[in-house]
Amino acid sequence: MFPPLAGDEFKSNWDGRPLGDLFETMRASMPADHPGKLNGDQNADVLAYMLKQNGFPAGSTAMKGDAIALKSVRFDAAKPSK
Repeated sequence: MFPPLAGDEFKSNWDGRPLGDLFETMRASMPADHPGKLNGDQNADVLAYMLKQNGFPAGSTAMKGDAIALKSVRFDAAKPSK
């Protein structure tokens, strides 16, 4: 059994945490039949797709496969108030 990668449960599991944590979890556990097979940029592509499927807007540049840089980006499940 795998955790959901989209929807409310997925969002609540990662809400308030750095994207770098999600990226590292993906890197260490995906794909299920060969964890660690994907390189950083491939993981970043999968992460970007997952974020898109969860309704997050695209950024102005491509996401880099750099866990340290992604630590500075917070996963906020709800749109911040202005």
